[in-house]
Amino acid sequence: MKKIIGALALVAAGGTLAGIPAVAHASGTNSTASLPVAQIEHVMQADGTVSNGVLDISESRSDVHVSGGTPSVPFVTGFAIHHDLYFQMISGNRAMFNGDIAVKPNEIQPVIDALLRNNLIFQAEHQHLYNITPMMWFIHFRGTGDPVTLANHV
Repeated sequence: MKKIIGALALVAAGGTLAGIPAVAHASGTNSTASLPVAQIEHVMQADGTVSNGVLDISESRSDVHVSGGTPSVPFVTGFAIHHDLYFQMISGNRAMFNGDIAVKPNEIQPVIDALLRNNLIFQAEHQHLYNITPMMWFIHFRGTGDPVTLANHV
């Protein structure tokens, strides 16, 4: 699979990461001279958009139905519970990659383990929203290297 980490409530699977069900946001793809956009999108199995040389791939977690507040209000699928991945060329065949993914509490450690196993840099884990059910956490990570290799490591 490789639905974009999208979600990636990344679970270790033979040294690579596998994502949980996600729904890709509708988007078009612009081109950029040096970033292999089509290859990255193929690996991620998701379309992205390019703006100012940065490829942005976003996906919503379709498997999580969140509600919050008092009284409890259901969130529309994708509202605030999504993954964002960014790729930008920095020199030669090297790209900078940043990711921010939404995970459930039981997915936190497997995701961090998989990131580290794939030589990505774990940056932060925190909540974007409070008083929601189920509780969701967000993991931020990054890496540099060949852009297609980075996409494969997600």
